[in-house]
Amino acid sequence: MEFGKNISYTQEVIRKLVHLFSLTIPIGYYFLDFNQAICILIPITILFVGADLLMKVCEPIRKFVIAIFGSIMRPHELKKELVLNGASWVLLSACICIFLLPKISFICGFSVLIISDTSAALIGRKFGKNPWFKNKTKEGSTAFLLSAIISNIIIGLLINASWQFYLALIIASFFATYIEAISGQLKIDDNISIPLSVGLIIFLFDFFISDIWHYTISSIL
Repeated sequence: MEFGKNISYTQEVIRKLVHLFSLTIPIGYYFLDFNQAICILIPITILFVGADLLMKVCEPIRKFVIAIFGSIMRPHELKKELVLNGASWVLLSACICIFLLPKISFICGFSVLIISDTSAALIGRKFGKNPWFKNKTKEGSTAFLLSAIISNIIIGLLINASWQFYLALIIASFFATYIEAISGQLKIDDNISIPLSVGLIIFLFDFFISDIWHYTISSIL
């Protein structure tokens, strides 16, 4: 098989199945505290990023990685330039977001990254006929939006969330859909921009609306 070209749809499905394995990050964090999570996450990130960088300079490691994962790697990931692959970016994003976001905001944002990015890619490539922005389709973005809302509603039900949470998640889902669509034009890695945008909007919206709501009610009473 010749590597380095755009991957087929079947290979895209396999890549996204691997991507879905990253759901172990938000699911695992749900059951762990912050210190436990970073003690697991940081060493794994160092290991993956280190192997990713070594692949660029060490030919035996490069051949080994390509032999196993080459068929599902993007063309730019196979170059010898110091460009990180998707798995490295996901783990780096997790390390950044876990320090910046409250726990539930992190879980919501990262769940959207994994689930909605997968939905957009598969639906967009299979059924996308109406392009918009750079290399995106309206069908893929619609799949992103719907899966983002559904995944966060499920999280909201699990934690018995307030109405502010559901309002925030809808706004965050629309915003994240737009961020995902324009990420290529802005040259921003959506593995970072998606969870940060979702997590921050949910946190800030819930925080400020909760304060306004309680102040208004207390004033009336």
